Amino acid sequence: MNVLVLEDDPWLSELLVEVLKSIEPEVHVHCFDRTAQAMDYWSDHGADMILCDWVLPDMSGVELLRQVHASDHAPALVVITAKAERELVLTSRKLGVRHFITKPFDARELQRRLSEIIKSHQQGEADGDGEPAQPELPQAGSLSSFLEHTLQGELAVSLFDGAEQLEELLGLQAQDEVSPAELARRWVGQPVISAKLLTVANSQALRSGGGPLLSLQEAIMSIGVQNSISLSIAICMAGARLAHSPLLRERAREMEYKGEHLAAQVAALARGHNVNAGGLIAAAVLHRAGELAVLHATNRWCGQGGELDSVLLDEALKVFGPRFGNAVKVRWRIPFGLRALIGAVYVLPQGVVTREMLLMRIASLQSEEEEGSQRELERLKSRAGLSA
Repeated sequence: MNVLVLEDDPWLSELLVEVLKSIEPEVHVHCFDRTAQAMDYWSDHGADMILCDWVLPDMSGVELLRQVHASDHAPALVVITAKAERELVLTSRKLGVRHFITKPFDARELQRRLSEIIKSHQQGEADGDGEPAQPELPQAGSLSSFLEHTLQGELAVSLFDGAEQLEELLGLQAQDEVSPAELARRWVGQPVISAKLLTVANSQALRSGGGPLLSLQEAIMSIGVQNSISLSIAICMAGARLAHSPLLRERAREMEYKGEHLAAQVAALARGHNVNAGGLIAAAVLHRAGELAVLHATNRWCGQGGELDSVLLDEALKVFGPRFGNAVKVRWRIPFGLRALIGAVYVLPQGVVTREMLLMRIASLQSEEEEGSQRELERLKSRAGLSA
């Protein structure tokens, strides 16, 4: 299923993406914040469903609806609006729109509404043309070939245990006062949530001419507490039914634990040196994002009939983990300062090394207890003034 989203608010776009994934895990969502871009995409590719804001920076979303209405295609059309005014409804209905969603969004209610709309549209197609042909399940092929193909296309990373975290988030949503600092503490060790919030917040900061945000707490303050909770609820809903293999779930938990453990190590070092720990903690949480992306892609491969064992998975993580990691940093638009800190988990660069990068590498060596790393650890501790 291909969905086109026309919405200029990065937070709302990401929320819609995650809610759609919770309904159709293999959905392909293409987001645009300008009507002209969306119209170009529609002309070249079409879509099965369009979610369209009414007010956009370049021109009204109604222009996209006119283009769709004039075509021979009949996707499910949904107008997103802050207020469903009579004139807007009448104009939209003339262009084939039958569904309206009013801001602000509640993630669970949005999931219910979109599920109904998708089901209704699919049923309408079946009633008009008989039962739609069910696509054949593609052959899985080799895992390495599948990962290579995935690396060239869309990279998606979701939680593997979203259902386990959903209840806690719903409780947080009901509270009157939750601070950004408290949310950031609760979400240490959650790389998917951290990455999505940082991506959205930095997209907003870029538009307003602000500097990059490196810490999760800064991201939550930028987006807003309730918006951050709503987006996280949608992420959890999307991850509630992901794992096709217990082995994938187990490895995902291991990576989340390692990220959380490294975050605790580097936070302690930062406090001892009066260094702001926000960016260091975010980098620690995100440093396994590439391997999580490999797990997510492997989950899709298993869903297509691939048979997985620990040896095959270990090899895939070894070969593709670094490559997926680099791709994730670029496609999630991770700020360069945060990328440098993530890189320092593995090796310090030649040339200028900041105090934060030095502390990150020391924490990594302490956390992993790598063989043969003791000499490097002692040298770096001396350099940072940590030696006894």
